[in-house]
Amino acid sequence: MAIEGYGTKLQYKVGEVWTDIGGIVGVTGPDAEVDDIEISDNDSPERWVEFLPGMIKAGTVGLKLHYDKTETAAVYGLLGVKNKDFKVAFSDGSSWTFVGYLKQLGHEAPHDDAVTQDATFKVSGKPVFDDGAA
Repeated sequence: MAIEGYGTKLQYKVGEVWTDIGGIVGVTGPDAEVDDIEISDNDSPERWVEFLPGMIKAGTVGLKLHYDKTETAAVYGLLGVKNKDFKVAFSDGSSWTFVGYLKQLGHEAPHDDAVTQDATFKVSGKPVFDDGAA
């Protein structure tokens, strides 16, 4: 069943409390990817390159939000802070929880549209999916 993106939140943990990052326009990721291990040799059938799956990288979580100076100060304070708990929470109660850090924070101020911020969070280790069916 499809759900709408409206209501999706990115949160970070302060003590035992999940804190929302406000003004979210869109969230992407986590975008896991498996490394390739090439195992080809001179005996590979018909010269075809062969692979095995390697280490798994959890990738990044991307965030686009409307600029707000108060929110910018809070998000900027997360820049480079290691081993922070984050959660992407969807409107149907499901979520991705991960440990990571804010890797990049930028702004865009077009002359004919709203000022926005783009943030990239690096995921460290395995993200955990919760289907919300407690």
